[in-house]
Amino acid sequence: MSLTVDPHQILYWISNVTITTLNLYANNIGAEGASYLASASSYNTTLTILDLNDNNIGDKGTRYLTNALKHNQ
Repeated sequence: MSLTVDPHQILYWISNVTITTLNLYANNIGAEGASYLASASSYNTTLTILDLNDNNIGDKGTRYLTNALKHNQ
């Protein structure tokens, strides 16, 4: 079973709660969702496990996340 997640919800959840694990497996967030996730990561320093398998984020989404992680060490 897969739930579709609104990228705006991802931003809210990650930036407003203390979480260590986030499983977004097969939610098809795409590059746009990855950009929201990357933005939210600057507000969350407790997330240590993130599952983005089967989300079609592509090269563009991967770049968003990679750049965010470089700045959030």
